[in-house]
Amino acid sequence: MKIALSIIVVILSFTQLNAQNIKALEDSLDTSYGKQKLLILHKLTGLSLQSDPRKAVRYAKQAQDLADNIIAPSNTNIQKSDYYLKPLSHVWAGRAYFEREQYLEAKRAFELAQAEANKIDYTESDPLIGEYLEQIDAIAQRDKKAVEGNFFKRNLGNLGIGEVISETTDEVNISATVKMAESNEKAGYYAKAIENYQKAINLLRDKGNSQQITEIRTHIGDIYKQQNKLEDALDYYVLAKDDYLRANDSSGVLRAQSKIDNVQNIKEARKVIETSVSDNLTTYDPQPKKEAKAGEDPQQQTQDEIKRIAEQLEEEKDYKKSLEYYKLYTELQDKYAEEERQKELALLDQERVNQEITLLRQDQEIKELRLTQSEINLQKQTRFRNNLAIGSVFLLVVAFALYYLYQSKKRDHSKLQVAYNDLDIARNKLADAEKRIKNLLNQQVSGAVAQALLTEEITDKIERKFVCIMFLDIRNFTPFAETKAPEEIIQFQNDVFGFMIDIVQQNNGIINQLLGDGFMATFGAPVSSGNDCDNAVHAALMIIETLNEKANTGKIPETNIGIGLHAGYVVAGNVGTVDRKQYSITGNTVIIAARIEQLNKELGTKILISKDVYDHMSAKNGESTDFKEVHIKGRKEPVQVLSLI
Repeated sequence: MKIALSIIVVILSFTQLNAQNIKALEDSLDTSYGKQKLLILHKLTGLSLQSDPRKAVRYAKQAQDLADNIIAPSNTNIQKSDYYLKPLSHVWAGRAYFEREQYLEAKRAFELAQAEANKIDYTESDPLIGEYLEQIDAIAQRDKKAVEGNFFKRNLGNLGIGEVISETTDEVNISATVKMAESNEKAGYYAKAIENYQKAINLLRDKGNSQQITEIRTHIGDIYKQQNKLEDALDYYVLAKDDYLRANDSSGVLRAQSKIDNVQNIKEARKVIETSVSDNLTTYDPQPKKEAKAGEDPQQQTQDEIKRIAEQLEEEKDYKKSLEYYKLYTELQDKYAEEERQKELALLDQERVNQEITLLRQDQEIKELRLTQSEINLQKQTRFRNNLAIGSVFLLVVAFALYYLYQSKKRDHSKLQVAYNDLDIARNKLADAEKRIKNLLNQQVSGAVAQALLTEEITDKIERKFVCIMFLDIRNFTPFAETKAPEEIIQFQNDVFGFMIDIVQQNNGIINQLLGDGFMATFGAPVSSGNDCDNAVHAALMIIETLNEKANTGKIPETNIGIGLHAGYVVAGNVGTVDRKQYSITGNTVIIAARIEQLNKELGTKILISKDVYDHMSAKNGESTDFKEVHIKGRKEPVQVLSLI
């Protein structure tokens, strides 16, 4: 029993110590940035893995985002020896996801870690990554769905919508901090402005934005220079110059050096002038110096002395030295004026504090008087004392409840407004992401397949569907391409295939493959219009008609093509690996359609359709039914074909 109690005490002590460590690290996050913040996030992830895996995932995702921002060649604050932190962030994320049993995310994180580690030849994490990937593969063999996830998680999970929203929030924080600093600066609260500019620099360090950091440092130097705090201004100008040197920005280095030289020149000139004033006050003062009167400002007296010397030098036509004294006189005027303004602000602040203290004292006196009067009244009206006490308590409770309800509603309204603004920003980002998805899919696959992907009509299910297959081939393309430049070949393909693809899509068909000198199109998959054979025949006739029209008007060179159509059952579905899939049509129907197209060369025709196509046409328009039986490779039974052109 004692041993069990000892073990429990040790576990509780360890848990308490772990919680204290997590709390200390969380408190230091707000004051940390860059590499230091990344290391703290790694520690928090590790400490939270066993006690709170959900929190570990959150810290790990923050570490991934931060590493992606700051670990880059463009960030001069990060050394090459720190590049290992990026794959390490992905390793921590993989471990956190694994503890949460989110195996698909864990696998992606470990694969990212391996890819980043390979870029920098970082091999220390290889055994750990390999061990976790083996465990995930073993889990996949037992429960495939636990690792693979659904279609959208596999194919659209890399859009980065969460990262976009996070990035937008960071940008809003930085912008708000800079605007607050600018407002303080405009109002004359320079110390507060510099404090906010420093906060903005820390936020920008997390984003890896060294250029804007340098600009803000330069501006802080300008503020210090404006306040005649030349040493502080010089420190910030030197920091800005170092930033420009790390970024190999020669023009920026020259600008920073110019500001440094200007401050140093002012310091030297002021030192020389002050020394000269001290040495020569008696030289340019033919009359004995008057003693300062009681209550007279020594600073004003010094100003008057410098001005008098400048005027005397001007009368003696020593304009260069006179100008130096006038400059010193002006600088002292500005300096004393700023000091007076700061004193006035301090007096105003002190006066405001005194007024608040006075009001508090008056309020206390009023309360004491009221209390005394209440006691007198209670003594006189003893019969009603209990009732009054109960009534007062009841009223106070109601008032407090109403006040608390009001404050709660007010806070909820404020939070709701902030959430609404954030939601509006996120909605705009999601709309842009959706538009990018649609544009990308429409560029990569036909419109029908793209729409089916977006509406989840296409899944991993393999279907057997009745379709009409079209094969189109451009005759003599190889001899044509041998005599043309690459640009001319691409232009010819765009001119010819462009209108053909449009005609196929107008007739509810999709382009499965572009073959260089031809293409394969399908009518009836993934979505059937109900008259797929009619659509295929109509599209073939329109292609021939449009091709002849463009060739006759000189828009394209004279071009001969062959088209073959065949209808039947095929196997349709997504084919490929977990990372890359393509909507594919396979089956004997596809092979026969390709062979029928090749028969155009032997028979001297342009469009050949099989009897299966003809039988499924709803409107035959009186076409000849002079079918020919032909033998094609790979099929024992002959195929009946009909020439349309």
